[in-house]
Amino acid sequence: MRSGEWQGTMALTEPEAGSSLSDITTMAEPTEKGYYRIKGQAFLLYINEIEDTIGAAQQYNALKGFANDLNTTLTDLQDVTQHLVSIAQQQGPEAFLADATLYLEFFSIVTIAWQWLLQGVAVQKVLNNGAKKTDQNFYQGKMFTLRYFFAYELPKTLGLARRLLDEDRLTVEMQTDFFND
Repeated sequence: MRSGEWQGTMALTEPEAGSSLSDITTMAEPTEKGYYRIKGQAFLLYINEIEDTIGAAQQYNALKGFANDLNTTLTDLQDVTQHLVSIAQQQGPEAFLADATLYLEFFSIVTIAWQWLLQGVAVQKVLNNGAKKTDQNFYQGKMFTLRYFFAYELPKTLGLARRLLDEDRLTVEMQTDFFND
């Protein structure tokens, strides 16, 4: 950084830490898989919120499959995140950030799936308590949108995880000279 060869930036959003770097509680600990497990408040709170929604969705037969799918994908997200932290610590920021756009896409798909599952829980509560006949289409529309997202969007995370877990550092090793004729 000092030489100007690369630059860094950061954003802090940890509860109880604010913007004081000395108060950050996020830690990365090595695991037996060779990844690093992230132990930080923001990430753990995010995971806990999704797990709470998955647990609530398991109460409804109509949502169990979606809850299981999100749970599997959430585990994949945790594995990918641990893998990327390991890359950051072993290979540096360039390798870590090489596929940042893919990671953000993966993270956002999981987040949107979580929000659809949360809506599914709310819909099931209303339907189980006897929704008005005039509202049935509205609630069925929500369920069809949830089904669509889980059938067409959530599976995209499989390819993203595969790419992000791959050891091939294609985007880091590529040089502009390769494309100058």
